[in-house]
Amino acid sequence: MRAEAARYPGFFGAYLAGSILQLTAADTLPDGSDVDVVLVFEDPAVYPHNKLEYGGILLEASALPASVFSDAETVLTTHYLAWAMAHGRILLDLSGTLLCRHREAAALWQSGKYLRARRDGFLTQLAEGAASCPQDAPLQDKVTAWAFGAGIATFPILTAAGKNCTVRRRFSAVRTVLDAYGEMEFYARLTALLTGPTCFAAQLAPHMEALEAVFRCACASTGPSETWRFRCEIRPALFGAAIEDTRRILRSPFPQDAVFWMLATFARCMTVLWMDDAVAWRAWLPALRAFLAVLGIHSDADFAARRAQLTALLPEIHALTERMLAARGK
Repeated sequence: MRAEAARYPGFFGAYLAGSILQLTAADTLPDGSDVDVVLVFEDPAVYPHNKLEYGGILLEASALPASVFSDAETVLTTHYLAWAMAHGRILLDLSGTLLCRHREAAALWQSGKYLRARRDGFLTQLAEGAASCPQDAPLQDKVTAWAFGAGIATFPILTAAGKNCTVRRRFSAVRTVLDAYGEMEFYARLTALLTGPTCFAAQLAPHMEALEAVFRCACASTGPSETWRFRCEIRPALFGAAIEDTRRILRSPFPQDAVFWMLATFARCMTVLWMDDAVAWRAWLPALRAFLAVLGIHSDADFAARRAQLTALLPEIHALTERMLAARGK
């Protein structure tokens, strides 16, 4: 952190975020996992989102503006700030602000007021069209909008349970929460936003092979994609997280958990090729369409139908999370 961040102007400090905060000193970092490090700058635009290896560990470094830490209310009502600040793994704090926000968040982040504020933020985001995408957008952009919209539907539930809103394993995480609260019926309704009602594990396996092949193709690609924010996710060092870990989930008793990251990774690979190599992009389009067909997506009308399905589910997510909060005495 000192070597990397100190090279940029306006550096305030850094802290750990993400799933690393759920591990104890006796735990081993799971295969395919990276460590999220958030760097705080006066102007975060000076630092690009980056993946880098250090001491044999893959770090994902991102930047935030110091202004978001100016008051406790902002931290406590913002999901990606509250959880990390409450768990308090501050690496460096040049102004003392991060440690102050940590103490406040640790005391208040689990209060019903702030749990509901963060839950409602996700529901508002979904209601305002987090899953929408222009009809003339490339296919991979439509896939990204749809997959991440459906994925965000897990976050109000994780928030109500006081859990981290993880990225790759969000469906596995929400399944564990729903099981703990006796609400497993809801798991099938969430996964159906992506899989549809008739997708089976055996149908997904061939598309995992296609995903590995397109991932290798995109890793080898060079060109304008080097400036794209998520290009750092598509490179050989990420093979374990993007492919091997996803394949393990696909072989588990809950293969539906893998579909979200399969879609996200496929779409990112296609974006790389779309930016760098139009011929390769067109060559891989049939594979992406075949994967979507297994999930019941054949046209823009199908994307729209899944968005409508998500919108219709929002009141039930609200009711579910209220039951969970009541069970926790919140």
